Amino acid sequence: MSKTPRDIPDADLANLAGLFASYGFRRTSMDDLARTMRVSRQTLYNRFGTKDAVLSWVVKCMTLAKLEAARRELADDDRPVAEALHAAFMRWEGDGVDVLVSSQHGFELLDTAVDMLNGEKDNPINAFEAMIAEMLITRVFAGDEPAARDAMFVITTAAKGLQFRADSTAAYDAGMRRVIGVMLKSDA
Repeated sequence: MSKTPRDIPDADLANLAGLFASYGFRRTSMDDLARTMRVSRQTLYNRFGTKDAVLSWVVKCMTLAKLEAARRELADDDRPVAEALHAAFMRWEGDGVDVLVSSQHGFELLDTAVDMLNGEKDNPINAFEAMIAEMLITRVFAGDEPAARDAMFVITTAAKGLQFRADSTAAYDAGMRRVIGVMLKSDA
């Protein structure tokens, strides 16, 4: 998107995502979005043009923030691998589970976001998975890339399943500890 509003606080991103999750894309109006952003409807149209562009901007900003938070969790080489992986998955997916399960359209929003991101040249989902694989290669599997990529695939697939199965962030947290513990054959 060519226009990126610089004066919209990060907290408003979460409020905008919550609005889409509560009402669904079709029922969320530009008036609702403008009210949440504390701007006029005309300002919203001037900045974004369409409701699709607003949603795309929210998804992109929130996903890039989640990616950076996950990257920070993985960055400390002195941190135990299981702990760093767990924290990264909590920042990437786990922190949003309560919104997914408590909002009428949470999973619809997630599907839409994944579809939008899959269309991106620099897909943040692929970047997250690459970060996990790289950590597993460098810190766990002593350079055995196929084993690290297989482990990354299993962990990320389990994490995605937990998003749908968990009824709370706490349940996702416990599930990810279990998955990572089994995959690394340790107590996560």
